[in-house]
Amino acid sequence: MTLAAEGGKDKKPVVRLSTFRNAAKHLQKAGDFRPDMLEDQPIRTLIDEITDALMEGVNIGLKDAEIPTEMADRLGRDVFVFSGCKTYHELREASQLLRDDRGRIKPFGKFFEEVRQIHPEYNERYLEAEHQFAVHSAQAAAQWAEIERDGNDYDLQYRTANDGKVRPAHAKLEGLTRPQDDPCWSEIMPPNGWKCRCRVVQVRKGKYDYTDRNEVSQLVREATTDLDSQGRNRAEMFRFNPGMDRVIFPKHHPYYNLSIQAKTVITDMADKREVKNGFAAKTIAEAEEAFRTQLGVKCRLDGFKKSDMAQVQEIFACVSHHFTDFPELRDKIKFVGSVKGRVAALEDVKYTELCKLNPGMQDDVLRKYAKNWAKRMAGCSSSTYAYSSKNFTEYALNGLAFNSTWAGTKVKKQLEYDVQHKFHPVGCDTVKAVFDHELGHKIDEMLSLYTDPDFLAIYNPAKAQGERFIADNLSAYAYCTSFFRKSNYTPQKEFIAEAWSEYRNNEKPRPLAVAVGELINRKYDAKKQN
Repeated sequence: MTLAAEGGKDKKPVVRLSTFRNAAKHLQKAGDFRPDMLEDQPIRTLIDEITDALMEGVNIGLKDAEIPTEMADRLGRDVFVFSGCKTYHELREASQLLRDDRGRIKPFGKFFEEVRQIHPEYNERYLEAEHQFAVHSAQAAAQWAEIERDGNDYDLQYRTANDGKVRPAHAKLEGLTRPQDDPCWSEIMPPNGWKCRCRVVQVRKGKYDYTDRNEVSQLVREATTDLDSQGRNRAEMFRFNPGMDRVIFPKHHPYYNLSIQAKTVITDMADKREVKNGFAAKTIAEAEEAFRTQLGVKCRLDGFKKSDMAQVQEIFACVSHHFTDFPELRDKIKFVGSVKGRVAALEDVKYTELCKLNPGMQDDVLRKYAKNWAKRMAGCSSSTYAYSSKNFTEYALNGLAFNSTWAGTKVKKQLEYDVQHKFHPVGCDTVKAVFDHELGHKIDEMLSLYTDPDFLAIYNPAKAQGERFIADNLSAYAYCTSFFRKSNYTPQKEFIAEAWSEYRNNEKPRPLAVAVGELINRKYDAKKQN
């Protein structure tokens, strides 16, 4: 994948419609919905995307904060369990529309048409509020970690945003002051409702008079009471302390109202995730080891720094998801890392070969030759973000490599510029999107898609409408006539890779991306059945 030439805004949390569609299709094929189906890959992918979206909020809330590792692990686990419970309710609601009035399973087209409105409700409107809540809960957890470190050296005081938008019950808490170890903080540590902007601050002991204990009890009840038409308290669930309880979402949230079997399945999934899928690397060396042991690939991350660990984790997660969805890709990807790392690995194997073939030749001469050869064979231009390669299978160095020259904030700014100017598809302004593009090449390689008549039935009509049409409806890089002279550019292949990247990253992928993405899924399903 290559850059255009520079250039962000905060984005809403994203769960793709295509992911919801795949989960709905899995329901329709099964004819019902059971708790054990939460572990099936189409549904697990939905859980993972909800988890990722909410963890973005947690990471925003924890930015620059220092919290104990144990707290961080438990907050992450809580988000996954919450996402599993949310998915259970979402698909349980969808499953109630599976059958017609005669008890027959509806055709998928009709079923999806009826359940499609569930997606924006759960995965846009609710998700946005949950994401914002995750930000505030994480901030509260980080603050509580600091309060715990300071012990009872300070008193705590409740403060609102002190404007016209503050809820009356919360406004009554303004200035409430109690010791750090007072039980009230287990129930009114903000957030105390959806979109609550209140906070608690540490104040010098003795500076403010304590609020009367009996009055505090009444104020806490009022602040966390909101009765619905049936007399149920909708705000009671907010009586919790994220840092003290080590959770992002309150344990009385309605999502947690599910069967014992469903709870057991989700808890077991969380346990397996911690053991098998956790990426706990704190250093580049640990990250390389995680790629080797957990993904089974060779890995060198030369050029990445510890500060780039979030991008390394993006790469790890992206490849891991593809290995789960398309296990055969493991045969085509034996190396994942940086371009510098792949060049260095290739240099080492070539140098070893040369030493065996030329035992009497000077070591520095052999090393120099190996270095120049490896750079020529596996290097890339400065404008390249990443590449996929099927070369050097004999060394198990075929695979994916990211140009670490672009590590850090540099790549995000450039990708945002590329997307803004239609050089790359909508939604494809992350390192994950770059790797989805390269993995699209590997899927194409696996399915021989770029010459497939069904693909050409999508590609040729788009091509006939011209370069500008493809740029407007997919990306300029998908069909760039000025690149035709390049030996490593094939428009059909880049069309597939760009479409796959948009299909995986755009919340609402456009028709060309959907056509290619769904074709890949159909072709792969057919391949598995043969």
